[in-house]
Amino acid sequence: GFQQAELITSETVVLNDKNFERFVFKSSKTWVIQIYDDTSDSCQRAAPAWEQVAHSLDGIAKFGRINAFENPQLVQKLGSSALFSKAIRRSELPVIFGFRSGCRH
Repeated sequence: GFQQAELITSETVVLNDKNFERFVFKSSKTWVIQIYDDTSDSCQRAAPAWEQVAHSLDGIAKFGRINAFENPQLVQKLGSSALFSKAIRRSELPVIFGFRSGCRH
């Protein structure tokens, strides 16, 4: 039968369609952002390293995550921007990228 994926927990900021612009574009901080999917084995395996880096760089940059399944419009919007040379595919997750302070892409 169908087995539900274990949710990937994080102490980093949850980003979504409603708060992305306010948190990231209007921030005076640099952001490091991860697009992930709870059902992805590679995302599950990368989670501890993500948390470790976020903790190590706390105060230097803000860290946030976008759940690809829950925010497909935001992922599509980011994937079609100048940030990426091709669309973001679930099979390639996690995707990690950054926005320096003042960036408005």
